[in-house]
Amino acid sequence: MGYLKPVFSINTKSFLMRNKLIYWLVPVWMFAACNGNDRETSTYDIANADSVFFPGSISLKDSSRKRMITASMKCRVDNVLTAISELERLANKTGGVIVESRLENELRDFDELSDGSDSLRKVQVYTPTASITVKVPVLYLDTLLNNMRTLAQFIQYRTVKQQDITYQYLSNVYKNKRTESNAQTGLSSKNTGIEIIKYRNDQRENIINRYTENRQLLDDVEHATINFQLFQADQVDVSTVVNPVKLTRTGFGTALLSSFNQGVELFRALILLFVRLWPLWALAILCWGTYYRLSKKQVSKNSSST
Repeated sequence: MGYLKPVFSINTKSFLMRNKLIYWLVPVWMFAACNGNDRETSTYDIANADSVFFPGSISLKDSSRKRMITASMKCRVDNVLTAISELERLANKTGGVIVESRLENELRDFDELSDGSDSLRKVQVYTPTASITVKVPVLYLDTLLNNMRTLAQFIQYRTVKQQDITYQYLSNVYKNKRTESNAQTGLSSKNTGIEIIKYRNDQRENIINRYTENRQLLDDVEHATINFQLFQADQVDVSTVVNPVKLTRTGFGTALLSSFNQGVELFRALILLFVRLWPLWALAILCWGTYYRLSKKQVSKNSSST
């Protein structure tokens, strides 16, 4: 019974030599790949992240257009706190975020009325208002607007605005591609190594800025920003407080004694003022005495001449 011959014959020595050669080539290939990645990976990722296909002519209804949608609505509701809480719940439920939420009472009128001998009645008329700005996926824009319409008693205005940013987006894409394809433009043999490094860093920073701007534009396209201004009918708040004037007023006896003391102080002040003005009094007496003598001499002279 003969032995079966193997279908393939292997030269052990040559096989081992080839394996050793592969073992040497693998590290060299990995080193070269890593160096290439250090120089090219980030630029390649940024360039491809901005790659987008647009037809030569873009119609107004084309789905590839980039449209940023914003909406605003002002209405009167039965209760602003309930309405704003419902909007916050809907925004969170639809995967959106609350950009700003504010509740405020605007004072319209205020008055104080006497209520009894020692009380005051404060009456103030105010309007409860609320403002909320939410950012939700575009698919849920109509959901929030329709829900708010059911809560509103009176709609003052409702605005939906679409801003087409297609060409702003394309401008950034084409600028990045042109920068990548003309990486050496603007350089010459006269440029120093530092100037070349600065030029390339500036180009790279411009690419990153345009890429980041496009990411922000895409985020604005995918999410609608809605602002709701809510108010309700005027409310009246009435509160009774202690009259501070009557609460702090002193008794009759104390007030009488205080008045007497104040009179004494006033009299003392007048005496001191009179004494303080003694030069004026002396001058007045001197003038009067001079005038009296002159008048007396004049009378005597007239009598003797008669």
